[in-house]
Amino acid sequence: MSSDRLESAKAGVISALAGSFAVAPVSVGFTLFTDNGLNAQWELSIDMLAISLFLFGIVYRYVVRGDTNPMLKQGAIGAFAVIRAASALRAPDICVPFPLQCGPPLSYFSWPMLTQGAITVAESLVAFGFAAVAIDLAFRNTWLQQAPSQLSDGDGDSS
Repeated sequence: MSSDRLESAKAGVISALAGSFAVAPVSVGFTLFTDNGLNAQWELSIDMLAISLFLFGIVYRYVVRGDTNPMLKQGAIGAFAVIRAASALRAPDICVPFPLQCGPPLSYFSWPMLTQGAITVAESLVAFGFAAVAIDLAFRNTWLQQAPSQLSDGDGDSS
């Protein structure tokens, strides 16, 4: 395994662990407050978040290589959070398709959908934000190497 792939795997593991531990109390709190408790759907959601966090760590390592722009870091965190929240939305039984109408306040999105989306965005921002902080900390302490600014093609030549 090449050293770059090993570093990417380390970034993924750091991200998954840090984000999962950070979001656990937030997720349990939101779930107990809004849902029917810690059920199979909650567990599936948390498991899928861990996989997303692993992939985020790999992507984040490459996104921030050699760049100190905080907007780039925040954009990566926000993009992963919005994608996770959008994919987690579920249309309630009251929705009618073609075109989708789910009731007030926006017809397309009902109050329960907006609440679900806001909670998922908040959880995701905590998870991906803490994952990014952990990766940045690993960079500073040299536990993790930043991605090279140029990738090689496998033969030692730069692309």
